[in-house]
Amino acid sequence: MSGRGAALVVLVLTTAAHAAPPLDWPQWRGPARTGIAAGPLTARWRAGARVYVHSRVGADEVVSAFDLADGHRVWRHTQAVAYTPTSAAAGHGRGPKATPLLHQGRLYAFGVTGIPTAPGGPAYASPVIATLDGVRQVVTLTQTHLVGVSAANGTLLWSAPFTTMYDQNAVTPVVSGNVVIVSGVEKGVRALRIDHDGGRWTTRPAWENNDVSFYMSSPVVTGARLLGFSQRQKGQVVSLDAATGRLRWAGPGRQLVLKADADRFAPVATYAVGDGSVWAHLAVAPHAVLVKDRQTLSLWRVP
Repeated sequence: MSGRGAALVVLVLTTAAHAAPPLDWPQWRGPARTGIAAGPLTARWRAGARVYVHSRVGADEVVSAFDLADGHRVWRHTQAVAYTPTSAAAGHGRGPKATPLLHQGRLYAFGVTGIPTAPGGPAYASPVIATLDGVRQVVTLTQTHLVGVSAANGTLLWSAPFTTMYDQNAVTPVVSGNVVIVSGVEKGVRALRIDHDGGRWTTRPAWENNDVSFYMSSPVVTGARLLGFSQRQKGQVVSLDAATGRLRWAGPGRQLVLKADADRFAPVATYAVGDGSVWAHLAVAPHAVLVKDRQTLSLWRVP
């Protein structure tokens, strides 16, 4: 999610409230990094529920915990991190640029200076865990390739070339069955089918759509639809057929709540969430969404 005017798109997924698990959002794009909540927005808030934020205050990177109910700070950890962005990235701020991860009582954060990597190393995209042909693997975009790596031992299983201008691979891959969907700045949207036969992994094109392109906003697959925020037309919300890539509909990008299974562009509600830039992905909470711009963290109630 990016740009001026605080663009916000919420996809409403209907779930049976009595059978759903608690609504948690412990990492980038939610429980499975799919952008889909595991429970309904009508779930109750848990006592002591917290929201964790990684931010910058002056020369320091700060990890903070806030009470979800009233927003008061519970604790914070501060670390001095010197960082000067390039002139091209100066408008994005001085980071950090990664979402914290909460797992089994521990909180993990990744600073803006990152870690040393091999040549042609990681891009901005975040990895996802997927099981393809029965093999659990990590799927991600590097600066130059889409790759699948064994979750058991780190072995490279398969790769396919994928490059964008300035090596800006920033879209988190979306896995649907044995198909991996990727996109990048001015690269359209591409789906690759991953096959495993006789001990050999192969990739082949499943479909391609050059009329839609995702840049810094990762799409979501729900049912037969791929929904997301395209860079085209100065930002537009789009729905594609997840099996063929065909464009179902497109609408202007604003602060919107949409039904995920809609057959046309029909906003349920519109919100104005701020005047500044919003680079962080929103987080979902019971009856609410959390929005972080460059200066503030805010909670917006969803009826």
